[in-house]
Amino acid sequence: MLIIPLSQKLTFKTFPFMTALLLVVNVFVYLALQLPDARVSARFAEAYVESGVAKDELPVYSAWLTDGGKLTRKPNELALNNPDYVAQGGLAIQHDRAFQQDLPRLMKKALAPDALQKWEGKRVELDAIWRKNFTERYLFVPALSRVETFFTHMFMHGDFGHLFGNMVMLILIGLLVEPAVGALRTFAIYIIGGLGSVALDLVFSSGSFIGTLGASGAIAALMGATAVLYGFRKVRFFYHFLFYFDFITLPAIVVLPLWVGNELWQWVHFRHVSNVAYLAHVGGLIAGALLALALRKKAAAQFESSGVPSLEVKEDIAKREARAEDAFKKMQWDAAGREFDQLLTLEPHNINYAKKLYTASRASPASARYHRGATALMQLSAKMGASGQLTETVMAYRKAAQPLPQWRPEDMARYAKQLAKANDVSTAKLLADDLLRLPAYAAADLADVLLTVALAFHRQRGDGASEALHYLALLEARFPASEQSVLARRLITA
Repeated sequence: MLIIPLSQKLTFKTFPFMTALLLVVNVFVYLALQLPDARVSARFAEAYVESGVAKDELPVYSAWLTDGGKLTRKPNELALNNPDYVAQGGLAIQHDRAFQQDLPRLMKKALAPDALQKWEGKRVELDAIWRKNFTERYLFVPALSRVETFFTHMFMHGDFGHLFGNMVMLILIGLLVEPAVGALRTFAIYIIGGLGSVALDLVFSSGSFIGTLGASGAIAALMGATAVLYGFRKVRFFYHFLFYFDFITLPAIVVLPLWVGNELWQWVHFRHVSNVAYLAHVGGLIAGALLALALRKKAAAQFESSGVPSLEVKEDIAKREARAEDAFKKMQWDAAGREFDQLLTLEPHNINYAKKLYTASRASPASARYHRGATALMQLSAKMGASGQLTETVMAYRKAAQPLPQWRPEDMARYAKQLAKANDVSTAKLLADDLLRLPAYAAADLADVLLTVALAFHRQRGDGASEALHYLALLEARFPASEQSVLARRLITA
């Protein structure tokens, strides 16, 4: 059974940069460091055939496999004159780590002293070749565990299919976790989760010589973190069981026991016939869930600031939007304005909601809803660089707002500079004049506005020259020692 959380829509704000970096590292390790292992194996097999140690080792290995490693009977003579058989046998010996640990003892028992000395010399040469095998050096083996392999194993994979499957899961889950806790915490969950996965594997399989590699344990930690971080927020999942698959929406926390239970069930039934590290997955899930408990407060704040709504909020938005659009089409302005006002609260960066709120409330220019709609539309238009929309809204709002426009001076200054740079000097001039009538307005921003408007008129030449001189004179009069005045004189005289 497989249960996969489906990620939210990808935007720049929700893009999981750490997840992408982890993906790149995993792909790099496989393509650049592990794929060359095929050449190392080929070189080893060739050297193994040439060394002649097969006549000593392969009969011993055959007997060891037959009687469980006790070597209670004399080795059989095998087809040692077949190079392919010898090469495959040599590789089988290298991959059988349990036999490798017992090999020196067995060879001492099987060979005379002179033959043993020759064998040891050739073995040293073969082992030197094999040590260049990156995967064999850095995968995690419980019985032979080294500290570095606790970390390296979680960036390695057995084949391309293994890599591809894990990276798809990493992307899907990273899109849920990283917006909730940030890049560094996502990295911490991945690493500590990977360590947790091998820790549980060590508890139950400390004597195992089976190698473990892959990002599965670390990704399981991200899955466990997803369940805890999202808690009872609903998340959409894809699942399949045998030949049946479907989509289901559940509170995220509900799937954590399902994930753990599924891995434990598979471990009980398939651990003797499968090389999948089920307990490593369980360890990762538990480690990720425990880490996420400590990060839930951070995640809650991140959810609030990210602008990424939960599924419940998205469902509420869809219902409200349908009601709002219906009222808008029927010109039921009060109902439409009320709904679009709520929608803009839920999605404050949606310029379409701001337009509809502004339009629906224009009949009541003294209402708080009208002022909110106009302010939101101007701010979003400025942010998006939509100068035409900004000019239209500024002019209409400036004329219609009752009793007066309720815009902040810093917003007026931003609009004036943006429109002046877009060569809409007439609207920029009106805003600059309005700012000049505000006696308590901050000097630095006003000096910037006067300079920007003056330069915009200066670029027009002709009739604009007198306007440029007018605003330069105001700049000189109000801020004679300012950087803006010095810069204005330098640019105009140039």
